[in-house]
Amino acid sequence: MSLTEKIEAIRARVDVLRVVGGHVQLKKQGRSYVGRCPFHSEKSPSFSVSPDKGLYYCFGCHASGDIFKFVQELNGVDFRGAVQILAKQCGIEVEPETPEQQKRRKLETGIAYCNTFADAFFKHALWAKGGERARRYLEERGIPESQAHERGLGFGGEQGDLLRFLERKNVKPGLAAKAGLLNETGDRCLFDERLMFPIVDQHGRIAGFGGRWIGATNGADGERLRPKYVNTRESMLFS
Repeated sequence: MSLTEKIEAIRARVDVLRVVGGHVQLKKQGRSYVGRCPFHSEKSPSFSVSPDKGLYYCFGCHASGDIFKFVQELNGVDFRGAVQILAKQCGIEVEPETPEQQKRRKLETGIAYCNTFADAFFKHALWAKGGERARRYLEERGIPESQAHERGLGFGGEQGDLLRFLERKNVKPGLAAKAGLLNETGDRCLFDERLMFPIVDQHGRIAGFGGRWIGATNGADGERLRPKYVNTRESMLFS
C-alpha cells in the first residue's frame, strides 16, 4: 500500500468526532456538532464539525480543515507528523521516509507554511482600510460579510504589500516563488488588487489561491490591462 493509499485508509478509519471530541466538548446541532474552538479563546461555541464531510470550521477565528489539519494545529506538527499520530491510533504502519521523501516533505511543509501566512495577509487586507474597494465589490454583488468570512475571501493588497508582509514573517522570497505566489521573474506578487479565494487540498492545506481582478480590465484604447482571473503558478502543492 502506497503512502497516499495509507493516508486515505487513515481518513476512512478515523472518527473525526472521536478525535475532535477528545479536546472539544461537542453538542449535536442538526447534521453538525458544535463546541468552543480549541484554537482561540471564546465564550460562545463557534466551532463546527461535520462528520459527513470529515471537516471542521470555526466561525470565530476561521480555522478550518480535515482531521489531519486538526491534529497538525493541535499538536504543532507538520502533515507527516499528523499522519504518524493518526496511523498509530488506527493500527496502520507508516514506514520511515527516505532522504528524498524527507526533502520533498520539508519543501511541501515550507510551501504550506508560506501559503498560510499569505492567506492571513489576504484576509486581513480585505477588512483593513486598503480593502474598501474589494468590500464594495462584494457588497455590490450581494455577498454579506458573514459569507465572505465563511468562504475565506481576502484581498491581494497593493503592489509589494504581500512580499513585505512575508519578509516580516521571515518567509524568504525564494519560498514564495516556489509556492507559486510570484510572477515568472520572481519580483512581483501575482495577486495585487485582486479578490482572493483560497484553494484547499484534500489534506486541509492551503495549496494555492485564485484571484479575481477588481480594477479596470481594459485601458482607454480597449486593450486588456490584466487577466480577469489568475491562479497560483504550478507548485508542489498546486497544479
